[in-house]
Amino acid sequence: MALPAVEACAPFPGRFPGWSHCGLPCRMPFMADAARVLEEALALTAAERARIARQLIHSLEPEDVEAADAWNEEIRRRVDEIQAGTADLEDWESVRARLEAISRT
Repeated sequence: MALPAVEACAPFPGRFPGWSHCGLPCRMPFMADAARVLEEALALTAAERARIARQLIHSLEPEDVEAADAWNEEIRRRVDEIQAGTADLEDWESVRARLEAISRT
């Protein structure tokens, strides 16, 4: 059962603080906390806000251990190829020219 909308939430006056008219926990204290956190976050530097935003977004994504392991293995393989001198590398000027050509079409 979903919690009632904040507008519909009417706590019992003085009887059960934090509980709404329907008997479910009132969301209003949470909303006040969220507003306070947002206000404090907006006072941070852009770099701090970006770091927090990345962490919040990451917290919403389910962790896929197999995918993380596969990416780590791929990164290790690529680093090993570069260090061994067997990687097929391309200089920045070539990559940039190719990307600019693609963007013009």
